[in-house]
Amino acid sequence: DYARQRQAVIDDCGAHPAVWGVHLGDEPNAEAYPDFVFAIRTLRQIAPQVQPYANLLPWFPGMEKVVGAKDWGEYLDGFVRDTGMPFLSYDCYTQMRSDPEALPIYFRNLKQYGDAARRNDIPFWTILRSVPHFAYRQPTLDDYRWQFNTALACGAKGISWFYLYQQG
Repeated sequence: DYARQRQAVIDDCGAHPAVWGVHLGDEPNAEAYPDFVFAIRTLRQIAPQVQPYANLLPWFPGMEKVVGAKDWGEYLDGFVRDTGMPFLSYDCYTQMRSDPEALPIYFRNLKQYGDAARRNDIPFWTILRSVPHFAYRQPTLDDYRWQFNTALACGAKGISWFYLYQQG
C-alpha cells in the first residue's frame, strides 16, 4: 500500500519542476529503521528523479542503543549502504544550550557526520537552530552567523534551519 500511495504522490506532483524531493521521515530509532529504509528505497525505485529526504538523529551519549548500532560511524555508514542516500542530513541544537557539554556534542556531531560523508563520498547537511525550543535559547544574529560558519568550516554542504519563522 505504501508503494501505491507514494506513486499517487509522484504522479500528482513528481514531474513538477519545483519539486526537488520528498520528505520521508525524521530521526528513526532502531524499531522504525526498517520502515525508514523501505520508504527511501521505494521512492528511489518509483521516482529516481525525485530526491528522498530523510533526517537522522544527532549523537548524544547512549544514542547508539537507540539506533541499534555499536558506534555512530557504523550507524551512519550502514544507513548510506542500506538506502543508497546521496547525502546525510541530521539536526543537533545543543549549540543553543548553556551547559558545559553542549558545544562538545555539537562539534562531535559535525565531525562524525563529516567523517561519514567523506568515507562514503557524499555530502552532509545539518539543520541549525533559529528559534527557541524546549531547552534551547533564542539565537541572536551573531548566533546565526556562528552556527552557519561553524557548520561550513566543518564541511557541511547543506544548511537548513529549524524554523526560519515560527509564530507565537
